[in-house]
Amino acid sequence: AFIEEREEGIKELESQMLEVNDIFKDLGNLVVEQGEMLDSIEYNMTATSTHVDNGREQLGKASRYQKKARNKMMCLLVIVVVVAAVLTIILVTSLKKSGGGGGGSATTTLAPTTAP
Repeated sequence: AFIEEREEGIKELESQMLEVNDIFKDLGNLVVEQGEMLDSIEYNMTATSTHVDNGREQLGKASRYQKKARNKMMCLLVIVVVVAAVLTIILVTSLKKSGGGGGGSATTTLAPTTAP
């Protein structure tokens, strides 16, 4: 009876040791999986940081290009206004020289129409 109890105790101990072994195997697998997740998270954080830095650079370039484009548009607008002013002055002075707006010359160039 004593030997049977001892053998049964040994079998129970062996069963418990196998359970503990399985628990440690599962724990090892979980540690490996979490390590892979941590590596993936770290990689994604590094990539995100790089992308943010690149985005900041590109926004700076876009801002500079926008300023340059705005300055070019203002220069172009000033040139157009100056050209329009010069043309207006030329037209006004040529109309004054031709005798009060050229109203008489406009009526002589029109041909009368005949009715059929």
